Amino acid sequence: MKIFVTGSTGFIGQHLIKALLAEGHEVHFLLRDKNKAGLFSNEKAIPHIGSLENIESYREIFNQNIEVVYHLAAIPGQKWGFRKKDYDELNTKATERLIKACYGKIKRFIFTSSINAISDNQFRRDDYGKSKKRAEEFIQSFPNKEWSAVILRPAVVYGPQDTQGLMLKLCRLIKRKKFYFLGSGRNVLPFVYISDLVSAFLKAKNASPAAGPYEIIGPDLPTFQEAVTQIASHLKAELPRINISLWLARPAALFSESVAWLLKTEPLITQHRVDIITRHKPLGYQKAQRELGYNPKIIFSEGIKKTIEWYQKNGYL
Repeated sequence: MKIFVTGSTGFIGQHLIKALLAEGHEVHFLLRDKNKAGLFSNEKAIPHIGSLENIESYREIFNQNIEVVYHLAAIPGQKWGFRKKDYDELNTKATERLIKACYGKIKRFIFTSSINAISDNQFRRDDYGKSKKRAEEFIQSFPNKEWSAVILRPAVVYGPQDTQGLMLKLCRLIKRKKFYFLGSGRNVLPFVYISDLVSAFLKAKNASPAAGPYEIIGPDLPTFQEAVTQIASHLKAELPRINISLWLARPAALFSESVAWLLKTEPLITQHRVDIITRHKPLGYQKAQRELGYNPKIIFSEGIKKTIEWYQKNGYL
């Protein structure tokens, strides 16, 4: 099978492409930096230099009998320094351009959304979540006569080689005794280990019928307090004893962001991080299990042990 992947150099993208190559597929992937063209040492890994902002840089790829597209490229929600217009351009409009280029030429389009696209009565969608939701709605506006589209909503992804996500930041704060609970810590924050997420991606290319959105989470749902306790235990660090109330945390995050914009530095805390680590989302993966055959294997205690061991071995902690 010929497959096209965006977001190939990211944490998730690299794991996915290696898994697709292991299955024997021919994987075409989009790159901005030609110096990374040799990232995958496999003759079936075929780089294409271009960017999602420029449709002409990749349109020709879909004349090469591509059957499946995995769209992973996006600005992540936890990354500081981006505004609404950036999320709109790189998460929503780039997705729209990609779909216009490949619609009618491929069999399946698999979109990486986020649990942040889900809204509830307690928390508003932030600009990241809104951009993902708008992309979902655009995808769903296309009839399934010419293709089938599958939307996956991963939880907080973690695992070895993740050096840009929430988990490494959290581990470092706990190790340095700079972490404090925001709120009670009794909220459920869904996590998913990288190998489980990759298994969902692999299932999504073949399952029929499939559409989603599908929440992709791990097999257990620890509270945030339980997750922090396990992280501290593996790091042999002291548990934080101070809880900061939400009514204080949110204004503090807004102030921290304002100062960071003025000084052109990264804030100590952001409104996005406050929302993420205090949001109560006891989600389930039953729909993905029923329609995709998704069965996550790695419980949080096992996954965080492997992740921290990798961080320590490679000098990140």
